[in-house]
Amino acid sequence: MAYPLSTSSRWIVDENGQRVKLACVNWPSHLQPVVAEGLSKQPVDAVAKKIVEMGFNCVRLTWPLDLMTNETLANNVTVRQSFQSLGLTDDIVGFQTNNPSIIDFSLIEALKVLL
Repeated sequence: MAYPLSTSSRWIVDENGQRVKLACVNWPSHLQPVVAEGLSKQPVDAVAKKIVEMGFNCVRLTWPLDLMTNETLANNVTVRQSFQSLGLTDDIVGFQTNNPSIIDFSLIEALKVLL
């Protein structure tokens, strides 16, 4: 399988061997409620489109360590339950509006949508 990016010596190159410079943006997801920030405000596709429009070609998605160290949290708590546990009812409504297909995913499955 060919990947879109690889290395040649010390350079990152595309599938044509052309040098690529990464212009990255951070997208926090490591803080409570352990979901990528902003998804209660905009659809994930709109966030991704805006990142591209702003000239970024790379996203550093912060990894919620709790999902790796707490299997119950990762697999048994849904996005909805995470927001409920924090009393974030407005964010639940926003998530249902903007990303309804993800709101009842487990936290780890919701993270995979972004990857």
